[in-house]
Amino acid sequence: QNGAAWVTDGQRAWLEEPVPAEDVYVDGSLVGEIGEQVMRDRERLAQDGFVVVYVPVDKQHRLAGEPRIHSRGFLPMDASAELLKEAGEQIKRDLRRKAGKNGKGKNGKSRTSDRHQSDTVRETLQNFFYRKTHSRPVILPNIVRV
Repeated sequence: QNGAAWVTDGQRAWLEEPVPAEDVYVDGSLVGEIGEQVMRDRERLAQDGFVVVYVPVDKQHRLAGEPRIHSRGFLPMDASAELLKEAGEQIKRDLRRKAGKNGKGKNGKSRTSDRHQSDTVRETLQNFFYRKTHSRPVILPNIVRV
């Protein structure tokens, strides 16, 4: 066990009171600077992979093109094309639906922000991929102004 203290007099060996000992994470030249959250993130990435999605929007926060979706460690490339295409269509539907709900604020500007759109994309893909694959890849949305 971590912290167990063996003592010997040259003839016999026995356990003494344990000494305090904790896990120390080593990552290259970083020793002890990596925390539990980083380790959980790495475990999740290793198990389920990740998906990066780029969503082009105009100044009014309206969809200005096709979402581009890339995945690593999630699905084999040859098996994912149709699923990623379907995911893109789902993103477009959900963004349009949310934009319709949000409407305009008092100043006439859209209440949809990059943050809201990013959250919508993340939620849409998390739900979509879990429904289709029973996996939960890390979703990294990028709202790109064009």
